[in-house]
Amino acid sequence: MTLLNKHVKRVVHVHCKDVRAQVIAQARNDSWSFLNGVINGTFTVPGDGALDYDAVLSTLKNAGYEGWLVVEAEQDPAVAPSYEYAKRVTTPFAAWLTV
Repeated sequence: MTLLNKHVKRVVHVHCKDVRAQVIAQARNDSWSFLNGVINGTFTVPGDGALDYDAVLSTLKNAGYEGWLVVEAEQDPAVAPSYEYAKRVTTPFAAWLTV
């Protein structure tokens, strides 16, 4: 957040993804490849992982950001059904987008 707060007026595009801290720790400890990390669930939708999206979105909103928010999560749909996980994004983002 320190970096975002310092440079928020320079932000022109936001690419949102989240990570599961416990999976990252295991990936580092076991020297996983990037692909192995993805397969084992390193990434998830914003708001479902370790990043504080309430703080990120509030900072952007308070700074007057009006650009794009692109949401991404590399997940296996057999393990993390796409529609179910997409709905998880709507809570923090919908509150932020309301005028």
